[in-house]
Amino acid sequence: SHPRDEIFRRLELACTRHLQLTAHSLFELRGRSFVRWRATIEELSGMAALARDGVHLDHIVEIVSPMANGRWREGSGFERHLAMPWVLTALAGCLDTHRARLANGQTAIEDIVAELAEFLSHEQATTSWGDMERVAFNHTIIAYTALGAGAIALLDRHPEAAGWLERALEATRRFLDVGLTGAGVTWEGITYCGYDFKYIGVFLSGLRARGLEADVVPPGSSIEAKLRRVPVWYAHETLPRGSYLQNYNDSMFDPHRAVWGLLLSFARY
Repeated sequence: SHPRDEIFRRLELACTRHLQLTAHSLFELRGRSFVRWRATIEELSGMAALARDGVHLDHIVEIVSPMANGRWREGSGFERHLAMPWVLTALAGCLDTHRARLANGQTAIEDIVAELAEFLSHEQATTSWGDMERVAFNHTIIAYTALGAGAIALLDRHPEAAGWLERALEATRRFLDVGLTGAGVTWEGITYCGYDFKYIGVFLSGLRARGLEADVVPPGSSIEAKLRRVPVWYAHETLPRGSYLQNYNDSMFDPHRAVWGLLLSFARY
């Protein structure tokens, strides 16, 4: 069985630390500070779904609000290649999951999601990052699904959201057609497969909640059949007794790193 009590205890401990952070302390971080922003938002949002007192959502609003009006560019590393999709996905997921509970904080998070999505959309339109021919590789598909997650969170609230959604749908269809092999694995190995599907999974979850998932994964299609093979591939490449992962391509030997995305996308299979 899964050690759920231990997982919860660690999440609770992490969030206790996150609640001590301020926007200023996060902005003061250098280098890969966007990793800390992402983890802080994701874990507080996850805890908010389990602990219904509101303190975790209040803290997200408190630390995120000062990012507005371009402040997120200041020394945080957000403009580094993958920083933007990571943080945008975390914020869009939080907004889409907890909108009804955010009250006055909803507008603050919507404003930040809009700023990040606008920046990411411009990057995709003006650099090789947005080249659909590169969509099989993790940087490109993660960026497009992040844009899709932002679009879903802002549908009917931002004039460009519908266009962003169409671009994300096109990229995801192409990824699942070309970037996922018939055997059920991505080009860059199992670890990156899990990494890709963490972000694809957030996007698919948003589509599913709105009855739009069939636009990407038609029921009974060859795409759905390939998706059903992904967890089987992972199981075949994990040995012995789940303690080691075949580390060809860019995969790591630790099997747990791949699971974070596979659980999100494939629990239903």
